[in-house]
Amino acid sequence: APIEKYLLTLPKDKFDGVQTSIGQMWHRSRNYTGYRYARFDVHISDQISHPNELKKQYTELLSQKMDGFKNQEIETITVGREMNDQDETKKDMVTIEVAGNEDVEYLDLKASIKNQIENEKLGLELVKEVNEFDDKWIFTPDTNRLAQHQMSLGSLTEQLRSYFVPHELMQIRIFGETQWIYTEIERADQINEKQLNQMTVLNTLGLSVPLRQLGSWSQKKQLATIQHKNGKRLFTFDLAFKPSESMNLTIAKEQGEKITSQMREQFPTYEIALLDADRAETNSRAWALKVALLCIALVMFTLALILGSLSLPFIVGLPIPFGLMGIVWALYLHDMPMGMMSLVGLLGTVGVSVNDSLIMVDQMLYKARKLGQFNRDVILKGASSRLRAITLTTVTTLGGVFPMAYGLGGESGFTQPLAFSLGWGLLFSTILTLFALPAFILILLDFKSLGSKLLKKISGNKTPPEVFQDSSFEGDERGYSIDQTPQPNPRPEKLTAQTKEHDGPTQFY
Repeated sequence: APIEKYLLTLPKDKFDGVQTSIGQMWHRSRNYTGYRYARFDVHISDQISHPNELKKQYTELLSQKMDGFKNQEIETITVGREMNDQDETKKDMVTIEVAGNEDVEYLDLKASIKNQIENEKLGLELVKEVNEFDDKWIFTPDTNRLAQHQMSLGSLTEQLRSYFVPHELMQIRIFGETQWIYTEIERADQINEKQLNQMTVLNTLGLSVPLRQLGSWSQKKQLATIQHKNGKRLFTFDLAFKPSESMNLTIAKEQGEKITSQMREQFPTYEIALLDADRAETNSRAWALKVALLCIALVMFTLALILGSLSLPFIVGLPIPFGLMGIVWALYLHDMPMGMMSLVGLLGTVGVSVNDSLIMVDQMLYKARKLGQFNRDVILKGASSRLRAITLTTVTTLGGVFPMAYGLGGESGFTQPLAFSLGWGLLFSTILTLFALPAFILILLDFKSLGSKLLKKISGNKTPPEVFQDSSFEGDERGYSIDQTPQPNPRPEKLTAQTKEHDGPTQFY
């Protein structure tokens, strides 16, 4: 009640209200139920244009304030933030998976992890499982007594099951709704050994036999859930961390590796691995990377068909790694993860950045065909003539992407990483396309020219070719060959001597 009273005093212009749930709590991907748990949801007003900034501000404020409410009656108070209408995920957790068949107790594994966290003062916290242990009653039958009464284990098990599991008798329709009717033996909520021994079962003769004559009951604390993987017992331990400037997923994995390495020495017969707790996000990233590689391969194949060259597609495709470098550096400097939406932005960067380089290279090819050779002047003229077009295209695109990436005028929610990676990837790739791409083409030209000279020298020809030998420039539809010797026009009587050059194809008058 004191916590709720304080939360109701928060500014009304920033928060719409407080929702209190007593007896149930969803925390770290686990549903806690019982009178010991409570949850308070403080809803941010729809009028707030930057809710994430407000969340960060009040998360720190409430974390400090909640420390004052801790007392002997309250074990823990945790403050966190979530997206509206979105369940909490395991993004701030890593998982240690232990598999094996040796008789190692679950509590021993758990104690080993807790001791390492406390001794090394790691920034991790072992997440408590929900109802990890149950008090179970186990009936051990006496096979000799069962044989005397001509009873099988299956028959005994089926009759014991009827004491604890309701039996569906029939279904009926009442006022248009389906209702199920069950038969169930009346019993107390809390069953003790005396009540269990008083239960009876029927033998093959239809006589009632007390259970105490057929075996004995014992009580044991066991794990509520038993898991197996590839025929081996499986234990999983989630380690949570609080994101901050000094703690993120990468650091959490490094600390988790320290724990697993020591556990492998302590339990050598077990298979111990550190995994991402959010398996769905991990699988999505792996799928997106496969799609990205496939898209890049298709882009390179298409460029090879368009340009008619095997070497030029690698030059035209240079903006792809340029854009990737820009995305990685931007995410690192802004302390943002490479998530699924960031990878989708990377796919968009691949297509847009290749368009810019293709425009520049195509202009160079046009001028090379026009002059009949590919040299330094062609590269300079082609790059400078497309500078304005590429720059304007990029600026207009960034003008629509960066406001969404930085939340200018309001946050964009889960699409913000997409816009962020697309914007910075395009900006970085465009800059390098304008200045680095012509240099790489000139380097390739020098290498091919040097290779041609060496071949001519080996073959005995002292006159090296002075042109860029590539299938893209072997012929020219405008009447020029690769050696710059004008070819005779097949129909000279229909043409005059006056020509006019412009940015498009050469026209004859």
